[in-house]
Amino acid sequence: MKSDANRKYSLIFSGLLIGFKYLGLMIEGKIPYTEITISPETNVSTILILLSIFFFSHFIYYWFAETKKERNFFEFTITVVIFLIAIVPELYKYLYNYGIDWKVILSSLGIVALGFLLAVTFDFIFAIFFSIRSNQEMMKLGLGRIPSASKAFVLSLVFLIPINFGIIFLLKKYSTSFPHLIQNYWHLLYILPSFSLNFSYLFNITKCLGSKSMRKNALKDLRWFRKAMDLHEMHYQFAGFEPHRIYEKPPICEYACIGNFEELKKLLEEGTNPDTQDSRGWTALMWASAERHDNIVKLLLEHGADPNKVNYLDRSALGYAANYGLFQISKALIEKGAILNPKNEFTNFPPLTAAASKGHLEVVKLLVENGADIFHKGRGEQTALDIAMEEKYGEIAKYLRIEMMERSEKTNDKTDFVKNTNWLEE
Repeated sequence: MKSDANRKYSLIFSGLLIGFKYLGLMIEGKIPYTEITISPETNVSTILILLSIFFFSHFIYYWFAETKKERNFFEFTITVVIFLIAIVPELYKYLYNYGIDWKVILSSLGIVALGFLLAVTFDFIFAIFFSIRSNQEMMKLGLGRIPSASKAFVLSLVFLIPINFGIIFLLKKYSTSFPHLIQNYWHLLYILPSFSLNFSYLFNITKCLGSKSMRKNALKDLRWFRKAMDLHEMHYQFAGFEPHRIYEKPPICEYACIGNFEELKKLLEEGTNPDTQDSRGWTALMWASAERHDNIVKLLLEHGADPNKVNYLDRSALGYAANYGLFQISKALIEKGAILNPKNEFTNFPPLTAAASKGHLEVVKLLVENGADIFHKGRGEQTALDIAMEEKYGEIAKYLRIEMMERSEKTNDKTDFVKNTNWLEE
């Protein structure tokens, strides 16, 4: 791996620098592991510093690019410590030549650290402002005007704003106590984190002054927080933590929800797309499955409805049918190619787990017999068997345990926690 090679060279050149500066190591001819020739005029320290920084920065970049399994935290810590031991004294000497001593450094770091509170305050203000929904968006999505998280940010500002004013007052009052070098620049150090952490917001606000297309893209980027909060609030409504709100549905979804077979059939015969999704990603097939309308499920499947469309929770019609123990609907969906082991399920709660958690033995058997992964571990690293045992569904636990014992090869397939938000962008 690239991080290993850069780590080794970072350690080598950091070690050479320590040996050269503090242990009397003599380097003649060439810098080891390089083709750099040394002459009496060569500043060996500078070359070793540059080489150490070069390979250390590459090591850090590639280390963070690796997966968690590939990373070795012990090696990372050792490399960072040795690099700092080698570089910090040399860097301090360089800064000292320009009048920057430890007092200046500590004072500057302290002011910058306090500035992070101001940066967070501005971040909350931007997030709140650009998360506010219009009346049209509220009706379309069935959400409140201000996301729940934004309300929490508003409460936080009640404390953050006075604290920031207090910090500014104290910094201004005692600015003459700072080292002379930063007495006239403390305010720049204080606002530095605000510019760096909120640069994206400031840049996109500036873009709003441009053309219509530029303004549209800028507003989309500025509202990234609201998009995440839309999903958050929808999920909380589904889970019962937030009150359910009525929102707009296309006629085909509305008819599927209330069970109006004739009107829905008429729409399909007129050419309405059976996979039409509402503002939360639900299709008519999902609504019919969740509301137990067997005849409508059958009708939609006959007209080519896709059983694998997903909504904002990344759940399909089969997920709801399994959750409510609807055997016939589950069977019909499976016969039309419904995926039993979804890979991008938002809450990592596949159909088998849903059925097992609610005690639906016949549906559990149906799913397993058709290929559901009984070894899958979802939330809390629990299998369907674990959940069945936890919920005290003995018959399901017994069935799943026997199935597991009869299968000699366990699959290593795991579901990623990936949010499906493509439908929301559309």
